[in-house]
Amino acid sequence: MKSCLIIEDQIDCQHWLKHIVSAAFPDCEIHLAANQTRARILITEHSFELAIIDLALPDGCGLEIVRALKRIAPQTKSVIMTAMGEDAKIVAALSAGVQGYLLKE
Repeated sequence: MKSCLIIEDQIDCQHWLKHIVSAAFPDCEIHLAANQTRARILITEHSFELAIIDLALPDGCGLEIVRALKRIAPQTKSVIMTAMGEDAKIVAALSAGVQGYLLKE
């Protein structure tokens, strides 16, 4: 994998995810965003193979980024990483077009 976007507002979790992606894909270029505003800028400036997206962001729901990626860069694989495991959240994410749903715990 050549490029990954991690959208996570908790800095410790952001660094943890970056470490995991770096270990799995040593040559991967990783971009970090702590909110939707920064993520929207990055998805217009760069092309990503993978986006790991927190569902609850300080400025909105991560599903809005999933939908934006589907319009702007449909080749990007989107994975939700969240603490919310309710069925309704999972169904909403799958309906938005995510390819994966991971629980933080």
